[in-house]
Amino acid sequence: MIFKCISPPAGQAMTFTRQFLLSPTAGRRPRVPGAVVIIADEKSSDNVTVPASVVKASGVTVLAVGIGRADSEELRQAVTDGSTQNLLYARDATQLGTLHTDLADLLCGVARIPEGVGPVTEQCTVQCPRGDRGQPGEPGSQGDRVSMDTAPLTQLDCCC
Repeated sequence: MIFKCISPPAGQAMTFTRQFLLSPTAGRRPRVPGAVVIIADEKSSDNVTVPASVVKASGVTVLAVGIGRADSEELRQAVTDGSTQNLLYARDATQLGTLHTDLADLLCGVARIPEGVGPVTEQCTVQCPRGDRGQPGEPGSQGDRVSMDTAPLTQLDCCC
């Protein structure tokens, strides 16, 4: 058997993210900073620049993490301001842990409310499960704590 590897369609992923994760019906609130992180290990099989531009035009910051054979020029064009400051790179997946602090710093920078802008007072439209908003959670067994030294990139804690 011969298998042909097809590059992932990052453009489609950006469009999906905009439509289903960054919409007000998904819980996106006005005047609350948003961020999308593209993680790629090769060139996209479709155009990511145009969908990323639409996401950026909606006020969302686009950051990227390139791994191995990722197309750094494609990612640079997709990130906010086309700036290499919004693009991190790892030689391979084993190096991702070394980017944790840099990615957390970028995300915390996005999350900061600019001087002179008061807190957002809109009513939240997302119904959080019990325990996710500070009140006691449901009874049950206690889960394992994750060390920040070994936490995957999806579990960033931000203290801004």
